[in-house]
Amino acid sequence: MSSVGPVHDYLDGLECSACSHKYNTHEPQTVCRICGHSLLARYDSAHLAGKVRPGGFAGRAPGVWRFRETNGTAISVGDDDLLAGMAELATIEGIFVCPEGATLVPAVKRLLERGDIDTRENVVLLNTGKGLKYTDLISTATASSL
Repeated sequence: MSSVGPVHDYLDGLECSACSHKYNTHEPQTVCRICGHSLLARYDSAHLAGKVRPGGFAGRAPGVWRFRETNGTAISVGDDDLLAGMAELATIEGIFVCPEGATLVPAVKRLLERGDIDTRENVVLLNTGKGLKYTDLISTATASSL
């Protein structure tokens, strides 16, 4: 099985989820400048199809090898950093994200500090849920800052 290169090698561009306006990946952006909706990452699936075989990972034990073979990495984020990420996204971006989405903020900061991400690279952070499902995690003091 061929090893899959870095995902950005297969990224074709960004596309608005509502109006389908296309953007390049050379500048950081998260929302469409025309309608304000989220941008979707679009990949060269034909190129990827030649690199990834169905069932290629089946039967192999779970583990870090998956990250290594795809030129990826993994990082651990603690509860305090997670809550700080929720507060930061709420304050700066005005969005109340789920805890798993909030882990991306401290993770990206650490990856930048370690040099795993270059400051000139475009990074897309994907949030998968609403913070409203997790209001029990937010203290009164933290909630007032959100």
